Amino acid sequence: MVLMYFLLGAVAFWAVQALLGWAKREGVALAWYHWLGVAVVALWALFVAAWIGTSVAEGYPQAATAGGLIFGGIGLVLFILLRLLIVKTARKTSASA
Repeated sequence: MVLMYFLLGAVAFWAVQALLGWAKREGVALAWYHWLGVAVVALWALFVAAWIGTSVAEGYPQAATAGGLIFGGIGLVLFILLRLLIVKTARKTSASA
């Protein structure tokens, strides 16, 4: 269980580093609300992964599947909306520059 949480933290760190690299490469300045959205989506994704992992570890695979579908679907929608917001802002920034 400890290894799972360690790996979740490593993946979250990698995701933030990837976002920072993309923003620097594209010359996009991320506003505070972008970072808030990233934090919410990242915490939501960690919650989903922890839900699935602990449900399977406790012997409830059906709960892991149902929770993964429901919470994972919500997380996917949040991720898509956040990505659209960031890309839309990036286009405005590059068009005005």
